[in-house]
Amino acid sequence: MHYKADELLNSINEDVDLDSLSDDIKQILISKNDEFIYPKGLTIKNINKAALSQILINLVDNALKYNDKPKRIIKLTYDSDLFFHKFEVSDNGIGIPKDKQEDIFEIFKTIKNDFRKSSTGIGLSTVKDLVAKLGGTVSVSSTIDVGSTFCFTIAK
Repeated sequence: MHYKADELLNSINEDVDLDSLSDDIKQILISKNDEFIYPKGLTIKNINKAALSQILINLVDNALKYNDKPKRIIKLTYDSDLFFHKFEVSDNGIGIPKDKQEDIFEIFKTIKNDFRKSSTGIGLSTVKDLVAKLGGTVSVSSTIDVGSTFCFTIAK
């Protein structure tokens, strides 16, 4: 499910129904034992839907992959200001050691993951690339055994 960033960026901006996009993500990634929480009834105005979809799919996929809880919980939040769309994807997963938090955005860098399928190390580097090309930033905060929160912005 990884696409070249430049191909996604050729898509035109449009209004995105977050319910519909989140339902698509649930269909693709979320199992019946997992919970995906997102703002209901929200339309995000004038945003690159293809790029946003890929960013969210990659972040949710990682949140599920790096989670050892019986019930994996992923929460998406959205806010905006005059200049940026602001998103957060939080999980209740294994967390990321502080000394690895910058490395995870580099291509082919992964955290050891003994309880799930291995990772290619491409997903988060794709997120970083897309977000940067959309005029935004991405960061992570994390606590071991509690979970991680990925924050990203996209310029309006």
